[in-house]
Amino acid sequence: MKGQVAFETLILLIIVITSAVFILSLYVQTQDSTIALSIARAELAGAANTPDEIIIVDKISISNNLGDAIVTVTTKPPTVTKTYLGEGKIKEIENKIVEATTYKNVKININ
Repeated sequence: MKGQVAFETLILLIIVITSAVFILSLYVQTQDSTIALSIARAELAGAANTPDEIIIVDKISISNNLGDAIVTVTTKPPTVTKTYLGEGKIKEIENKIVEATTYKNVKININ
């Protein structure tokens, strides 16, 4: 009887540990959206900041659909636009996101 209880406890413990590892792995995976948002935030903040003015990325979000992604960025103060950064810099950031993720098309909207 003692051997059976120990065996059942061991089986139960294995099931609990396996479930915990599986659930934890779902929460720590890095998805394409996380990578895209990280690249966009870092690159935009670096490109927008000047010695005279500090630009803060206030809100950043992504919407994706079948390999396409639209990154929407809001900054404080809201003076940063595509013309402020230059279309070439925006294209460069979009290309970095495409290279680092599985997205085929990326578009960045600022403010």
